[in-house]
Amino acid sequence: MSSSPDSQTLRDFLAQVEKANPKDILRFKDRIALDYEATAVALELERGRAWQAPVLWFEKVEDFEMPVVTNVFATRGRYAMALGIPEDRLIEEWAQRGDRMIEPKLHDKGPVQEVVYKGADVDLGRIPIKTHFERDGGRYITNGIIIAKDPETGVRNASHHRMQVKGRNRLGTSLHSRRHLWDYVRRAEELGKEIPIAIVIGGHPLMTFAGLWKGSMAIDEYAVAGGLAGRPLDISKCVTVPIEVPAQGELVIEGHILPGVREPEGPFAEFTGYHSERSTENVIEVTAITHRKGAIYQDVVGGMSDEPAACWPCRRKRGSCAPCAAPSPT
Repeated sequence: MSSSPDSQTLRDFLAQVEKANPKDILRFKDRIALDYEATAVALELERGRAWQAPVLWFEKVEDFEMPVVTNVFATRGRYAMALGIPEDRLIEEWAQRGDRMIEPKLHDKGPVQEVVYKGADVDLGRIPIKTHFERDGGRYITNGIIIAKDPETGVRNASHHRMQVKGRNRLGTSLHSRRHLWDYVRRAEELGKEIPIAIVIGGHPLMTFAGLWKGSMAIDEYAVAGGLAGRPLDISKCVTVPIEVPAQGELVIEGHILPGVREPEGPFAEFTGYHSERSTENVIEVTAITHRKGAIYQDVVGGMSDEPAACWPCRRKRGSCAPCAAPSPT
């Protein structure tokens, strides 16, 4: 089944998954706790006799308005579905599209800014960010794609990083991959400047794939997303920082990585199977939260679960692995 060329939303992709196989989305209508429960459900399904890896959709997480979806990328087949190709073409097609660049299309505003919180109204407690494991250092965003610009060239980079909630408008993060964003921060700190960023949560899967792309610092990774989709990515300007974000995403957190500021961050249950305390201890100050009406919060199951196993090629589990071209987080 191929994706609609006009669709750039997570919700449309989830509808496509459910239409193709209703059993591939498991909905929970009963109220669950914010911490631990969703992770426990995903891991229990994996350990059962009849292994299961459906998308898990929790409609009522404590008193939060946003539903939570997780396990979206726990199977190789859903990668292929997002690209609109048969599963046996996944590796070849991923590699071919990764070499094709289509520049994004800028709009004044997008659905991702239907609801806006700024100033004193900014509160990360509005978002169902959860603690996944008992030994985690706190509540973590596990599916946040940080969008930033090279401080010299303005080229956009998209990269995945763990982010720990430190307060209503403060996040801790680790850039220990030492790649593009780490280099941006290093150069900006030498000038005493902040790095404006936007954290995208719940974009179309092809935007997630662009955040996994590994290539030259001279290439705009929104063009990579366009190449994967075969059409320009629709983007719109943030409300408090000079960054553009996918216009049809679910949720965006705007802010800055503060120069010269370090705070303890971690530990965090990594896909390698251990709690990592290694961290660059960078700090993000949040300046705005924007989201669609009826936004869906997308989480990634942490630790040694099927979802990160499908995301990174260095792990194989139950005979399923990600496309060989997929790199580790940048």
